[in-house]
Amino acid sequence: MKKLLAYLLLNCLYFQAVTSQIAAPVWQFSGTPVEWAKRPNQLYYSNKSFELFLQRNAPILTNDYMYILLTNPVELGNYDEGSTLIKYDLSTGDTIWQREYSALGEVGNNGYNYFPEFYVEDTIIHLYGYLGIDTVNGSGRKIHLNGFPSRRQVSTITGSTVKHEYSVDFKNLFGYTNPNTWHKNGDDRWFYYFQLIRPPFDTIAKAYVRPYQLKSDLSSQLMDSTKAVYFDIPANNLMVFCGPLCIGKDSFIHFGSTQIKSNLSWRHFMWKVNIDGQPTELFDITKIIGGEDSTFGYYGGNAVISGNSIRMKVQSSTTNALQRDGVPGYIYLDFNGNLIKDQRNLQIDGKYLSKIVSTDLAEGVLHVVQFLNEKNVFIYLEDKFGNFKKVGSLFNEGSHIYMYIPVRVNVTPSNDALLSFMVLVDSSFSGYKPLEYGGWPYFCKISGEHIGLKTGVFDEKVAKRLRVYPNPGRGDFYLEDSIIGELTLLDIQGRQVMNKECLGECKIEINYLPDGLYLLKVMDQKNQEVKVCKIFKQSD
Repeated sequence: MKKLLAYLLLNCLYFQAVTSQIAAPVWQFSGTPVEWAKRPNQLYYSNKSFELFLQRNAPILTNDYMYILLTNPVELGNYDEGSTLIKYDLSTGDTIWQREYSALGEVGNNGYNYFPEFYVEDTIIHLYGYLGIDTVNGSGRKIHLNGFPSRRQVSTITGSTVKHEYSVDFKNLFGYTNPNTWHKNGDDRWFYYFQLIRPPFDTIAKAYVRPYQLKSDLSSQLMDSTKAVYFDIPANNLMVFCGPLCIGKDSFIHFGSTQIKSNLSWRHFMWKVNIDGQPTELFDITKIIGGEDSTFGYYGGNAVISGNSIRMKVQSSTTNALQRDGVPGYIYLDFNGNLIKDQRNLQIDGKYLSKIVSTDLAEGVLHVVQFLNEKNVFIYLEDKFGNFKKVGSLFNEGSHIYMYIPVRVNVTPSNDALLSFMVLVDSSFSGYKPLEYGGWPYFCKISGEHIGLKTGVFDEKVAKRLRVYPNPGRGDFYLEDSIIGELTLLDIQGRQVMNKECLGECKIEINYLPDGLYLLKVMDQKNQEVKVCKIFKQSD
């Protein structure tokens, strides 16, 4: 008993020491006014190692609320322990409800790890992912297994689970699948699955990826081999994926990168698939991105549709012919894998960056940046000619040990800016590498009026008479009034799925898109926002 008490006391003292030394950060910034700056309610502490709470996706924004999904915490070595779903009041930043899907209180369960791509339909939030379990193998040795599918429906009003289904059938294990959903067909989900193949009479195994289907009953199977994408590379490490990006009525783009074991170089690929998952074109873009290291990041919206191009964030971990070590920037590709704009090693106001996150606006691109070896945060507006204008500044007046890393910037339906940060602790704690401990998420809202974003409508008469019908509709929508300008359609996560010019009466065809809520931005000839309309696509 004494040994047990001593053990418990030691652990309590250790926990107290860690939490007292590293208290949660408090927002202390001067400069551009913020309407609010908030972090989630304290997430539970891992008793196994250090925490790192990740925001891998854009928030879902409505006129009044924000929904965010966090991965928490991730121990060193990428050991996921759960996911947290939060609903915020967008006007105040207050938490309305917060739900943690973790291992706490569940024997043998190491947490529900939900994929970043979640979505809202009516009053239901849909989560897809997997759970991990502790079990024993045939010889009785304890093992940990990840990848058993989990599907959860959550009420947007109460945050309570309306329905939860999972399978611990070994046949349904998610082995080596891409964590990004890429195709929705009813309740089915398709993923990419990496494999090696040894063709007949060929002594060299080659790599390919193949769609992996999770059915509505949570059973799984590999799709037809004709839907596989084959690569002219030898057997190598697993491929890392990014996508999908919707580029039209029936076409999607995916990216994949892998390291060649023989010389440790990297190969980068881009390919197209149609609405049925059939690959149509494959491009090797290694010479554009660079093959010295991974270079291209795969989480956090690092590849997005920007007008008629793809904007990709590139940041090398080694100085090479194309990239300066640690300096981020962008490259722009057309839909056939050709380089059309190069912003690698980006400098703004004559200084290199350490972090950059961006979002498209009608008048250009909004950037949130951190300069190399600095802790302050700045907001820039890049016009369509590539000119940068500083529109906001956040000066870190808080403790020197906290580093606020920008991970997202989004624009709300009312044209305010929503900034997402991950707060890390620097090297003040000896024995640990810089920025290794911590990972608190932080969000702040800045009024669009303070950073030069256009707010409101520009022609009230046009805005009032402008209507979209039928709404809801099956896929063909019409503008009730004629307008000459530009239409941009965004999905619920803020990703652009359609962009077209409108010369008078206009028809919007989105039969190829999944059912759900979309936002239609209507711009006039001066690229001024006339109105934002909600569109509901409903097949049945």
